[in-house]
Amino acid sequence: MSALQGIMLNAYHVTSLDELKSEIRKYANENPDDPFIMAIGWNYDHIRGYIPDTALADQILDDRPLFLWSYDGHSGWVNSKALKLMQEKNLEAFEELTPERDKKTGQPTGILLHFYAFNPFDYFQLETFSFAPKFPCDLNMASFGN
Repeated sequence: MSALQGIMLNAYHVTSLDELKSEIRKYANENPDDPFIMAIGWNYDHIRGYIPDTALADQILDDRPLFLWSYDGHSGWVNSKALKLMQEKNLEAFEELTPERDKKTGQPTGILLHFYAFNPFDYFQLETFSFAPKFPCDLNMASFGN
């Protein structure tokens, strides 16, 4: 997880759904070229009265995939764009995250019970990230001390 901290919003200080929405939207506006938005720190206690599902996550951000890592680093919550992308790009990796399923429909709700195993590179290529090198790089060609 620590390697991902440079590409995600720290939301541990957030104490309400409205504040979470505001922080994520601000971060998304400041990072328009990022292929997805990720935040860590949301807490079930701070969204009382709401069910964290794809519909609620879509209300937070709906223009690109949204990945929300819980405060304990264990579970995750995603919007419908993220859910669709994960299932289409790498169903096996998606299933390893143990998606919670609706009891009536059997469809994923947007909660991922083992989000600690999430790896964005299971779904995105390095070149899609704004921090990715923009030139060919071959470390085997590097010369050290010669």
